[in-house]
Amino acid sequence: MKFMCLVTILAASASAMVVECDLDFARSDLRLEPQNGFTTVSMPRCVPTWDIGAPSLPIFVARMVIPQGTRVAHVKVTPTAATEILSCSLDVWPVQEPRQVSESLPASLTEPDPRYYGNCPYPAEVATVAKRGSMFGYNIASVFVAPIQYTASSRTLALHPGLHLELEIVSDDYDRQAVGRRSEQARRRIESSLVRLVLNPEDVSRFAPKEQ
Repeated sequence: MKFMCLVTILAASASAMVVECDLDFARSDLRLEPQNGFTTVSMPRCVPTWDIGAPSLPIFVARMVIPQGTRVAHVKVTPTAATEILSCSLDVWPVQEPRQVSESLPASLTEPDPRYYGNCPYPAEVATVAKRGSMFGYNIASVFVAPIQYTASSRTLALHPGLHLELEIVSDDYDRQAVGRRSEQARRRIESSLVRLVLNPEDVSRFAPKEQ
C-alpha cells in the first residue's frame, strides 16, 4: 500500500484549506480465504467493517494532522486507476456479534443481513469523514476509506487500486483544552509517535498545539 499527502491553501478563501491525499491499494495485498462456507476478505493496515451482519471488508483509516481550530467539512474521492471487478465464489463473511473472550460456549453464527446483501455495493460510500479526534492536543482528521466494495447479488468485489482524496478543511470554534508546557524531549517523543500515525508527517511540527 502506498500513499502521498499534500496540504495546500485554496485561493478562493483565505480561511479554507484542502488536504489532498493519494492512496494506492495493490491487488497483491488482497487476501481471499474460505471460512465456514463464506469468503473472508482482508488487506494489511486495514480494519474490518463494523455493521453487524454486513459483509466484513477491509477499511483503511486515513489519518491526517490538520491545523488547530479546523475540521473536515467534506471529502471528495476520485479514482486514479480503473476499478477491478473480481468474482467471489462464496458470499463474503458477515460481521459477527461481539462476544466476551471468557465465554466458553461456541458462538452462534450471525447470518448475512439482507439490508447489506443485495443489489447495491457495500459499503455504499468509498470514503466517509469520521468524527473529530485529538492526540496529545494535535488535531487529527480521519477518513474511512473502502478499497473494496461487495455486491452480493452478483458476488463481485470491486477493488479500487488508486484513489485521490480531497478533504475540505474549514474553521471550527470547537474549544480544545490547551496543553501544558512540554520539554523538548517530550515534544520529540510525541512527534515521533504522530509521524508514524498520520499520512502527512511533514505537517506535524507546524500544526502543533500551543502550549501554556
